[in-house]
Amino acid sequence: MKQSNIKLKSSEEVSRIARLKGYKNKVNPQTGDVKHSLFCPTPTNSPDEISVIHTTKLKQSEISEIASICLNKEPIVGWAVIKVENINEIKFSGLEKELSVIVDGNPHPRHANIRPIPSDRSLQRRIAIELAEASKFVKAA
Repeated sequence: MKQSNIKLKSSEEVSRIARLKGYKNKVNPQTGDVKHSLFCPTPTNSPDEISVIHTTKLKQSEISEIASICLNKEPIVGWAVIKVENINEIKFSGLEKELSVIVDGNPHPRHANIRPIPSDRSLQRRIAIELAEASKFVKAA
């Protein structure tokens, strides 16, 4: 069943996938610390949202399978897990609306987006830094 435009509760978790290509710029391979660049929106695809997967209660193998679907089978190294509560709590001057996570179900029923992301690059960077600091990296098996 495809879900569309469903806002996730604060108790839920989502994950931002780290592709193999360029991952050293997004995750520290020695420490596993997530760098803010992992959470930067893609300017060409969706500059006003950050693509994630709703991963609450999923096994690692299920997350890997969904990531493969969402990234057109592009190799991944892992994902940064973050609670929706941490996303909802991001507030600072210039951020006009509360961030939320909306399941859009495309290209997978568990695909979601963090939105709205402002167009101002400095605000995008601040959001990305806070998301990275609140997340935990999980290496793909």
